[in-house]
Amino acid sequence: MSEFSESLHFRRTPLLPDDVLHDALRASTLTGALLPLSDSWHAFVPFETYAPDNNPDGDIGARLSLMVGAPVLEYHFAEDVYWAVLIWSEGELVSVYTCRFLSRSLRIDDSEHDPQWLEALLPEGASADALAPVLYPAKRKGDAGRAAGKRFAEVMQLGNVEWLGPTTIADRLDEMADRAGVIVLGSPPPAEPVVRMPKPVKSFAAVELPSSALTAREAAVRLEPIAREWAPDAKLFSAVGSVLEGAPDERATKGPWLGSDGRTTPFGGWSLLFRSASRAQCLNLSLLIESAQLVRVDDAFNYLGSVDALPEDWIDSDAVSRITEPMYLAWRTTTTTRLQDRVMQLSQTKQGAIWRVNYMCTQDEMRRRDFQITLHATTGEVIDVVSTD
Repeated sequence: MSEFSESLHFRRTPLLPDDVLHDALRASTLTGALLPLSDSWHAFVPFETYAPDNNPDGDIGARLSLMVGAPVLEYHFAEDVYWAVLIWSEGELVSVYTCRFLSRSLRIDDSEHDPQWLEALLPEGASADALAPVLYPAKRKGDAGRAAGKRFAEVMQLGNVEWLGPTTIADRLDEMADRAGVIVLGSPPPAEPVVRMPKPVKSFAAVELPSSALTAREAAVRLEPIAREWAPDAKLFSAVGSVLEGAPDERATKGPWLGSDGRTTPFGGWSLLFRSASRAQCLNLSLLIESAQLVRVDDAFNYLGSVDALPEDWIDSDAVSRITEPMYLAWRTTTTTRLQDRVMQLSQTKQGAIWRVNYMCTQDEMRRRDFQITLHATTGEVIDVVSTD
């Protein structure tokens, strides 16, 4: 079953021979494909969505029921969202059943469901008793409940409805064109071009550092000229002092990447993100202290949206530490596990520029305590304090 299966079904009958049906469809304004998917059912898959707003001539299910002179069963199955059955007769919607998938259960809406219509469409020899466990499954959790939509197609003998819907039928027209009874009306709308962004380009270069203990602003002084060369209008959007890609994760033996003074340890580093409005691209520059290495990532994906650049007067990481370190020491107790990492992040949010400092204390993989402080990036005012206690 496809992720989004949507099709309209009506009974195959000698009262409506294929040639008569084909002539009626060709004379209509419908666009889509007629598929004889089983011995019992015709399936019509439109090229356009069912919504009446997109079809000035009226809903497709209503028009089709008038054309074929018989009830039309409209079947939907969205694998992670819902499944539904609508029945049209003589141009009117006469029955609606919907089952929505929640995180741990199902929500069934049968307020407009008339079981008589569905029972009348059951395959020959099938009993209405077979529908009850499908429409109202005893187990409504997990895969057992979600399988009901697929089971419904089996009970009704709808045939192979896999990958049938306005967004998928066009991909199968070529393989179906030679099958008996298949008729294609009109042409599917052209597929929207798939825009694939180029992958980020990463490069490494040796760099001379004046010290192994750098604040965020000292790192910015080293990196901003590179960003300006990349784009004169490059602006800083974030700075992070923590585990950096390319640096070995050896905190267990070497300790945090940032010291209590808000400067890098011999094993730490800073990663700064710049954005250019003229290029509509991002540039990530990282300084790795231990390897004296500059890591550059050119990213064509402009994912920052409308977030503003950082203000020029943000306070440096050493000043931030002078505020947060006493608070962290006051929070610690004799039973607090060792400090594994001190993460500092300067970023712009919709509420303004902030510094967020997280003290991560771990004893093993199963036990961890965090103490996080958020400051206003230009005033140093404490905005929020959160701990896992």
